[in-house]
Amino acid sequence: MNLPALALVAALLARASDGLGQSPPPQGIILISIDDLRRDGVGCYAPAARAFTPLLDRFARESVLFEQAISQATWTLPAHASLLTSLYPSSHGAGGVFSSSPRPLLGSVLTLPDILRRNGYKTAGFADAGLLGAHFGFAAGFDSYLAHVGEPHARSTFQDAAEWIKANGRGKFFVFLHSYLVHDYLDLDPSAEVLSCPPRLDPNPAMPPAPDPRVCRAAAGKYGRATYCMDRTLGGFLAEVDRMSGKDRPLVVITADHGEALCEPHEFRARWGHGGQPYEGVVRVPLLMRFPGARWGARRVAAAVSLIDVAPTILDAAQIALPADFQGRSLIRLIEGGPPPAGPIFIEGNSAGDDWEAVRTDRYKYILHGRGREELYDLVQDPGETDNRALREPKTAGALKANLRTFIAGQRMGFHLAAKADAGDTFTIRVHSAEPLTEHRALFAEGSDTVTVADGGRGLSAVFKGDTAGDEDWLSFAVASDTAPLVLEVAWNGRPLAAGRLYMGDARTAAGSPLDLNGRDAAKSLSGSSPPSLAAGDVAVWRGGRGAAPKPAELNGELLKALRAAGYVR
Repeated sequence: MNLPALALVAALLARASDGLGQSPPPQGIILISIDDLRRDGVGCYAPAARAFTPLLDRFARESVLFEQAISQATWTLPAHASLLTSLYPSSHGAGGVFSSSPRPLLGSVLTLPDILRRNGYKTAGFADAGLLGAHFGFAAGFDSYLAHVGEPHARSTFQDAAEWIKANGRGKFFVFLHSYLVHDYLDLDPSAEVLSCPPRLDPNPAMPPAPDPRVCRAAAGKYGRATYCMDRTLGGFLAEVDRMSGKDRPLVVITADHGEALCEPHEFRARWGHGGQPYEGVVRVPLLMRFPGARWGARRVAAAVSLIDVAPTILDAAQIALPADFQGRSLIRLIEGGPPPAGPIFIEGNSAGDDWEAVRTDRYKYILHGRGREELYDLVQDPGETDNRALREPKTAGALKANLRTFIAGQRMGFHLAAKADAGDTFTIRVHSAEPLTEHRALFAEGSDTVTVADGGRGLSAVFKGDTAGDEDWLSFAVASDTAPLVLEVAWNGRPLAAGRLYMGDARTAAGSPLDLNGRDAAKSLSGSSPPSLAAGDVAVWRGGRGAAPKPAELNGELLKALRAAGYVR
């Protein structure tokens, strides 16, 4: 045997001894989301927090710890949908990506519990209601789903989950558990002892938005109390699970949907809260994975990963094939010492009418706002994100902006229009639809550009003015119907766009304005293509290429019996 062959055999043996090669899939899988838990609120990430999370820190010593786990959204509904679908918010659609309206997760989207149930796992979900109620689509794929309504019921949520595992934990099972114990920290009584659990409620929980250090300290103190109470409750649940499981302990994943801003200094940052801008205190979350037998215990992974990687990792550990439309990647090879997943991580959202996009790498974060403002942070030298380097490092900002352009062009569903104008030139764009628009947003737009909703929500009117940089302006929009007329009109410097100045997908066309984007000829040209580099006066329009694949049909008992009787199924 030659040396390369020997090296290959050695590598395979090493993986078999350390990885999943000789290990059976876990019988039990538990995924826990602690809503609003900051990464630096946990002692295994930040020594200053050790007094608040002694039990979670003990769990971390048997787990793989990810140093840079990034959420795809800054609020509960879209972040959890990404966690359970391995899709970016613009692909699964839950939450209303570019608005604050809480749109539910569609039942047609394939989820982690769907896949596990189809592979023989009993599935149960337990949530503290709110935005994870069944009416928001989160019960899909679960044999049993219990969401409490009204006041926080986190402690009984953990108890309900433990009782279900006690009754159903002898075979293959999957439990998803969501807790608001940290999320509702502002309701705690500030006079309560720091390390007290359960905490008392504050009769006057309002926190005024004032830059008063005393107010900030009060908010941080309440957050610490809530974290301590969560740790006590979570630790008791994990101890009960381990007692019931014996030697066959389940795979347990603990993470958060997002963190919380706690008075970090920044001109664009809220004093506290979440659902706003994608700064580290909100989007960088804890992620711990304890595999059966504490395999890879106490291993720390420095590379940046994302919440959409969690579902693929669970399925890989369970030796279940990943769906082709998953946008995340399994982290098993990374845990074993392999290379990190290729490409940057994207974060999507809206804050007070400001549509923004963010790109995150191991070192940098680039944020592009809908009105053209750019932010660039070197997270190694400036972890607090206080030094915006966008103007001083234009090459880095430009490269990350190009990554964002590629992501939008190739991943996001809906129609996209790019227009490039020199200084002094103006594009006037009108969209008319027979059906209401479901999403719209402007990207790369400058301060003088405008986009307004028209025709009672069935149209858009945009004015893009060229600047000295000659940048492209983008308009994205979506409609519910694929067949209803959707007319695009474009004027350049007051005149209809001339034939030959329009790209449909990646091909220049002789078609001019107006154009029916849902017409037969246009639909063929627009789908699955991304635009080329544009010259001044050019416009490109295309249809986004990726979204949630339809969920496979599930055979119920009666249909399966009929197919078996007809000889189609054995």
